[in-house]
Amino acid sequence: MTVALFGAFAVVMSGAGAAPLEDAELIGASSNVAAYRIFAALDTLVWLGFGAILLGLSALVGRAAPVRAACLAVLAATMVVGMVGGYLRLTAVTLLATQYAAAGPDDQASMLEMGRGLAAIIGAHFGLGQVLYGIAFLLVASRTASMPTFPRYLTYLIGVLGTYSLANQLSVVFLGTFLWAPLFFVFLILTVVMDIAVAATFWRRTSLADETVPSPPSP
Repeated sequence: MTVALFGAFAVVMSGAGAAPLEDAELIGASSNVAAYRIFAALDTLVWLGFGAILLGLSALVGRAAPVRAACLAVLAATMVVGMVGGYLRLTAVTLLATQYAAAGPDDQASMLEMGRGLAAIIGAHFGLGQVLYGIAFLLVASRTASMPTFPRYLTYLIGVLGTYSLANQLSVVFLGTFLWAPLFFVFLILTVVMDIAVAATFWRRTSLADETVPSPPSP
């Protein structure tokens, strides 16, 4: 879903031409509404996927670290925050893009202003979602670091993603900008790597938790 999301986004942005960055998404969406709908739907589903991964990892650590597992389960449910952002793209931005395509120059200028305000609301949902899954990733890494059967590289990768997620949002809150914007694209690529690594680790493996918790002594 994440890879397909990048592809759909590239198609949408190709229709934006030389538009300013803050207006490019709406202008690109207006030039290819169908592609934008696909992009927004995938965006919503990717957040659902984040929740599913966190829920699975909460089950993994549940027996040995029940408090952290409960926190992860709650954080998995909070990924709905990001889903709301994606759904706003699917509904509100799509509607505005359709109207923009049919409007005259004067009306388009006001619609671009509305689009910037809507983008700020969507960005706030995504930002909060990044804070929440950043916390979740650090909780996961703090537990899997002591699990000998859990791949060490995956623990490090999850920890790096969690650290960057929190640092990035602190930068947005206190400095008003992303933490060195090019790093965000590296973060997105590493997120795809994490998705693949999780799939490779757990494919055909029903549980790692039982391998990490010693059996109770015989009576």
